[in-house]
Amino acid sequence: MDISVDVCGLHFEHPIMNGAGTCKNLEQVRKLAKSASSAIVLGSITFVPREGNSGNVFYNTPHYSLNSLGLPNPGLKETEKVLPEMVRIAHDAGKPFIFSAAGFYPQDYATLSAVAFACGVDIVELNLGCPNVWGKDGKQKRIASFDRDLINSILTVVYQNVGNQKCIAVKLSPFSDPADFLSSVRFILSYPMVKALTLSNTMPN
Repeated sequence: MDISVDVCGLHFEHPIMNGAGTCKNLEQVRKLAKSASSAIVLGSITFVPREGNSGNVFYNTPHYSLNSLGLPNPGLKETEKVLPEMVRIAHDAGKPFIFSAAGFYPQDYATLSAVAFACGVDIVELNLGCPNVWGKDGKQKRIASFDRDLINSILTVVYQNVGNQKCIAVKLSPFSDPADFLSSVRFILSYPMVKALTLSNTMPN
């Protein structure tokens, strides 16, 4: 039975791949290249390094898991050094490479996207739905998925930096109101460079 899918002109052997949070470094990319995952998703990378949330941030049972990782990652500068090699490993294994970008400001998303595409990634996923993140001021990061003006600012500056010929995916949070969800999806897909959606990221808190 053929369960392959095509996204952004890329062929995926099947629709199952790793969650972004499970792959952050070169060694994890190497392991995924040998796995049955149809693609390799790296993420989420922020402009500056982050240690993530402290304390017990992962809970696992045989039936489900809960996490509040807080976007731990080495930052763009360090990731850029190894990103071309990550892409090469994925492509040598016949897998598309997806880069998940997480920003605290609209320009973060634009810079992350431009660098990722310059390093050869196939798809940049804009993570607009990561809820369990706190800043140095102790306040919770705004969840972009629910802020139409912020979505507009992010997508506008990304478009200005990468154009509409590249493949941009947008990751959203769960919406409790179906009508609000459909309205947001239509709004996001009105941007020509957005060619895929990831549904859906973690519930907040």
